[in-house]
Amino acid sequence: MSDGLLAKKSAAEAKAAPLPVLVNSISGAWRLRISEGSSTTTFSPPGHLLHYVVAGTYQIVIGNKRFEVTAGDVIYYSGVEEVRAVNSNDSVIFYSVSFQAPELIVNRAGSCVFGKMSELEIYFDQIYQELNSPEAASVGLLRSVSALYAVLAELAAHEQDGVVIQSSNTWLQAEQMIREHYDWRVSIPELCDQLGVSASTLHRSCKQALNLSPGKRILQLRLEEARGLLRYTDLSISEIADELSYASLHDFSRDASKYFGHSATEERQLGRQQNTS
Repeated sequence: MSDGLLAKKSAAEAKAAPLPVLVNSISGAWRLRISEGSSTTTFSPPGHLLHYVVAGTYQIVIGNKRFEVTAGDVIYYSGVEEVRAVNSNDSVIFYSVSFQAPELIVNRAGSCVFGKMSELEIYFDQIYQELNSPEAASVGLLRSVSALYAVLAELAAHEQDGVVIQSSNTWLQAEQMIREHYDWRVSIPELCDQLGVSASTLHRSCKQALNLSPGKRILQLRLEEARGLLRYTDLSISEIADELSYASLHDFSRDASKYFGHSATEERQLGRQQNTS
C-alpha cells in the first residue's frame, strides 16, 4: 500500500466518529384494524411506539390534546401514555411497531402526530413483513432495523409542530445515566459532577430538549416507571416504592396521586381492566 493511501486512510479514521446504537431492539410489529364506529382506551407500552395509518380517519386523545389522524399519518408515542381512540365511520387499518431506544429523546412540545408521511408506508410494511416472516432470520432482522432507522431519519428531518427527535445532548447523557443506574434519587449537583457541566448548562439542555426542568423530568421518569410497574408487574405497591428508591410508601403514594390524578391502587386497577378487555 502506498504512503498516499495510508495517509488517506489515517485521515479518514481520524475524522470517523463512533455511531450511536439508538435502537436496542424491536419488540414487535403488527398490522391492526379498528372496527367502524368503535372507540378504545389503551396505554402505550414502555419504550417507543410508532403507528402508521394505512387507511381510514379517526381521532385520538392523549392527555388533554385531541388529534385527527388519517391515512399517511405517523403517531409517535414514547413511555407509557394513556390514549383514547375514537373511530369515525371508517374502518381504520394501521401498522404498529414497538421498539426500545433509551438513547432517543422525543420532545413533543406541540404534537405527537407527523402528518402526510405516506412515503414511509413502504418501510412500515417491510418491518412488518420481515419480523413476521416464518423464515425470519438475521438478514430479516437487519432489514427491519434498517427500515426503522429510515423511518426515524425521515421523522427527524421533518420536524412538525414542535416535535424534535434528538440523539445526543447533555440532558440525554444525564437521562441515560439515570435509566442505566436506576438512580431516581440522584441530585442535580451529583448529575452535574458526573457529567462535568454546570447546573445552568444542565438546566438549559433539559429545557431545550423537553421544555421541563431537570427536577420535573426526573420525577416524570420515575413515575412513568411506576406506571409501567403498576400495570405490567405483580410487584406490590410497597415493593414498587422500594424499587423506585422512595424513602417511604407515604412519599410514593403522595407523588403517584398527584401525578396520576388518582391513587396508585386505582392506577393498577385501570391497567388490569385494560389488559383483560
